[in-house]
Amino acid sequence: MITLEQIQTLENKIDKAVDLIGILKKENLALKTTLENSQNRMKELEELVDQFKSEQSEIEDGILNALSKLNNLEDDISETEDTTNNENAQNLDNEQKTKDENQTESGEEAPSDSTAPASDEKKENNTEAENNPSDTEKLENELDIF
Repeated sequence: MITLEQIQTLENKIDKAVDLIGILKKENLALKTTLENSQNRMKELEELVDQFKSEQSEIEDGILNALSKLNNLEDDISETEDTTNNENAQNLDNEQKTKDENQTESGEEAPSDSTAPASDEKKENNTEAENNPSDTEKLENELDIF
């Protein structure tokens, strides 16, 4: 037969089980809430990652575009410098040819590049010689080496 003591022990065990079930239900609810909050936060972070990836792609495209423009500008500047250098060289050649032709027409020899400054000195000396006829002979003798 069942005694009163056994019934009280059973009742105590049932009370403890009910209390434990209540505690476990509260913990379960708290865990579900935490899981839901974590999942929501994870979705927000995934959206931010996608947004950052998109923005990063746009930034990379912008940088590549800017670099491309800089390369084109550098190429244009290089081409302009080359063209200018070529034009300057042609102009110098044309000027030298014109001087040579003018000197040839006037009966003078065309000076080489190394004697060009001496030619200028000769012109200055001729001007001085015209002003000072007595020095003319000295200057002519000095200039005979050219």
